[in-house]
Amino acid sequence: MFFLLPVLAYSLIPDRSSGMTLMQVDGQRLIYNSATLSLATALLSAVIVSLWGFYLVFGALQREVESHTDSTIAATPMTNAQYVLGAILGSGSFLWLLALGLFLSIVGMHWLRGEAAFEPVVYITTYLVILLPVLLFVPVAAFAFEATVLLAGRLGSFIYFGCWLLLVSLPVAEFVIGGSLSWTRLIDVSGMGWAVEQLSLITAGRNYSIGLVTYQPGLPSFIFPGLHFEPAQVLLRFATLAVIVPLAWMGYFLFDRFDPTKRKSRLPQPGFKKAGGVSTKENPQWLSLCFGRLAGLPWLLRVVIADCLLTWAMRPKVVALCFAVSALSCLAPPEYLQRFALPCLFLILVLLLADVPVREKLAGTGALIAVVPNLPDRWVVWKWSTCVFLALSFFALPGCRILFSNPSAALSLAIGLLLVTAAAVALGTWTGGPTTFIALAIPLLYLIFNDGGRTGWLDFAGWYGVATPVVQTGYAALSAVLLFIAQAGHALKRRRNLCQ
Repeated sequence: MFFLLPVLAYSLIPDRSSGMTLMQVDGQRLIYNSATLSLATALLSAVIVSLWGFYLVFGALQREVESHTDSTIAATPMTNAQYVLGAILGSGSFLWLLALGLFLSIVGMHWLRGEAAFEPVVYITTYLVILLPVLLFVPVAAFAFEATVLLAGRLGSFIYFGCWLLLVSLPVAEFVIGGSLSWTRLIDVSGMGWAVEQLSLITAGRNYSIGLVTYQPGLPSFIFPGLHFEPAQVLLRFATLAVIVPLAWMGYFLFDRFDPTKRKSRLPQPGFKKAGGVSTKENPQWLSLCFGRLAGLPWLLRVVIADCLLTWAMRPKVVALCFAVSALSCLAPPEYLQRFALPCLFLILVLLLADVPVREKLAGTGALIAVVPNLPDRWVVWKWSTCVFLALSFFALPGCRILFSNPSAALSLAIGLLLVTAAAVALGTWTGGPTTFIALAIPLLYLIFNDGGRTGWLDFAGWYGVATPVVQTGYAALSAVLLFIAQAGHALKRRRNLCQ
């Protein structure tokens, strides 16, 4: 992961000869001095860390259970306050290391693309003021979410993304509409509202953009003097502590110290390993009957159908919601079907597929799968086929409807399903958990939905029907690459297990 930080830094600061710049004011390119580079990269880093940093540290309590250290921790004389503080500091230390690595990478990019002298004080001050509240908020929020029963799983991952959208957009929206910030200072975790307020004063209300933006080469460059770091401005930036402290208290009071009588949902129920994820006491009768009728089928088809049935039994409410959206979407006009129903179905599908490649690992039944004849060699084929079967079961009706109205969009939909299922298997194989797939898929789906079809190469699943044959071929090739990566990861893990 740390090796990707220089790549991220390189991509954040475009070469001015490419026609793109990091920051512009009314079409004028800002000179790459220390003030410009530190402000723009710190804000972009804050947005990245506040989102993906949460998913990187989310699940610390579950990892204690999976590594069987929960009972040891529960038996120690360590108080709950000490454990909560240690868990938050541990997650925070990891994020601090990531932020430090990104900071050093940005400093290296200054020597490569900077146009003025390097000013270390400007860099350090800007990064501390903007990133410090983020690095305090994210580990506290991750622990508070996981300490809450309803937010400890996939639902928590989805809800945090919605909260993150509000935390980033509301302060900026209030300033744009009202011209100042009030209560939204308390939730301005990323610092976007605070920075927009200062930038509007420095640029005298002119239009500006931050990120990979175009500029007008004929206009003179703009020299950015830097932000104001008076004590009053810094205190306003740290107003978000008013949200961090209650979150920390919530995590402390809701932490159950791995008590199975208080947190049954965190621990496997009786019969969990026997049924691969569904308690044998709660197995629906239809599931047992279906399993009994699979005996005469080819072995690969048999295990794929069994895995699909198991997924339906484990997530009955999600499956029912997906089938309901799929059925109701057939009543909508084709345009609304593509632009609204398909994104909803893809979002539900992401939450459903995240568990499929890692179910056996989380349930502790990986050793049983390893001794089943032929199955370990065909593991990637098995899991990918299961994901494809699940996707087709939900998208069959909408896909047929789109096929008659827009065949090109239907082809994009089929390729998009192949891509999502291949990504689920590849990321699950390499990471061993569902969080990475969810953390990458949900923001990307939101980005594509928010784009509205204006960028043709983003339309990977036919939501807007604007993908060209070249784009469709590219996504199909990417699906094949992801499956190859999944197979390589599975082979590497099997070789490592054999060596042990």
